[in-house]
Amino acid sequence: MTLDEDAETTVDGARRENDSNGQNSHHDGKERLLVQEKGHTGEGRREQREGRSHDTLFRKRSCCKRGVFFLFVLAPFVFFLFESYRGHLSSTATRKEKETLTTAKIESLSRKNAEITTRSARDEETLTAKVIADLSRKNEKMTPRRSARASFSEMINDNVKDVRATRVKEIGDVEGSLLVVPTNDEYMGKYMLESGKVWEEHVLSRMLDYVRVNSNVVDVGANYGSYSVYFSKKVGRGGTVTSFEPQPYLNRICSTNLVLNDIQNVKLEQTSLGHAEITTEMSSKLSDGASRSQDFQTALDESKLINYGGRQIGVGGESITMKTLDSFKITNLSLLKVDAEGSEPLVSWGAKETIAREKPVIFGEDKQKLPLAALNAMKVKDEVRRFDVRKWAVEELGYTVLVPNGWTIDFILLPP
Repeated sequence: MTLDEDAETTVDGARRENDSNGQNSHHDGKERLLVQEKGHTGEGRREQREGRSHDTLFRKRSCCKRGVFFLFVLAPFVFFLFESYRGHLSSTATRKEKETLTTAKIESLSRKNAEITTRSARDEETLTAKVIADLSRKNEKMTPRRSARASFSEMINDNVKDVRATRVKEIGDVEGSLLVVPTNDEYMGKYMLESGKVWEEHVLSRMLDYVRVNSNVVDVGANYGSYSVYFSKKVGRGGTVTSFEPQPYLNRICSTNLVLNDIQNVKLEQTSLGHAEITTEMSSKLSDGASRSQDFQTALDESKLINYGGRQIGVGGESITMKTLDSFKITNLSLLKVDAEGSEPLVSWGAKETIAREKPVIFGEDKQKLPLAALNAMKVKDEVRRFDVRKWAVEELGYTVLVPNGWTIDFILLPP
């Protein structure tokens, strides 16, 4: 081998070695690059995982903060809203309950009003029946006949002539009343229309002092009912007033006044009280006042002044019934007022049993006397004619007698 061939061989070997080394180096570089890339990729993932963990932790902390904020800030507001809503529900329920109660009260009041209306209508029918009964009596001049269908107001218009209403004031704790009175009543009616007070208010006031609440009162000689109305209000719903007025004309006016004042605890009787149960008559002649000795019916038709309260039982007038007070069996009697224009001995005789049993306070008169013709027509016995209720009450029952000065009432009997 020549030197040139040896050299060429050496060069080729060096080249091959370099090529081999270059290939290896290139391969090693790729491997290192791949390893580096792989290493870079792993670190990125770890960083990503760490970043995600950090984000998750941040979000958890944010949620916790929001929870704390809600708990301390928003929770009271929500609680307030809840309580407000619950209060609204409660108020709605309460309002519904109130509406239910109000409806129940209205229904109750409606029922009571219906009962009162029915009772008032029943009372008015009773009063109308009394007026119709009056019209069917024998006294054709005093009470002209009408159809049974005639209304109460028509009866009043036709049979209560020349009347006027006036309001009288209260007496003590008893409220005032609206009363109808005859315009030609010489004393009582005239005084009431001019003064706005009841006749002898001081006497009525004294009577009311003895009237017990929830007791019974008897008004003998009720006239047009001025005292009865006040008695009614004093005894109240638990008490009763039994009023007696035999004169048909005054009885109708008294009935009118009871209706005007919605009085439902007064029993009005168109009968006189006396010693026995009989049929008798009113006097045809007036015994007192400006029209004294004149015919009652004539004076009434001509609207002359009449002292209606001064008419007596007699002969020739309207036919009336007489009963004893004992026949009514009245109990719990606190006051007995007797203004019977001369019939007081007869009234007291027929009330002896009631007075002895109940021992009421008694207001009475004894100055006037019945005409002998009336006593004879009724066949009144001597012991009845001479009966003195004051002496009997004091000696037999232990009563005390008071004699007022200047009153139309002559005596007051106070029980032991």
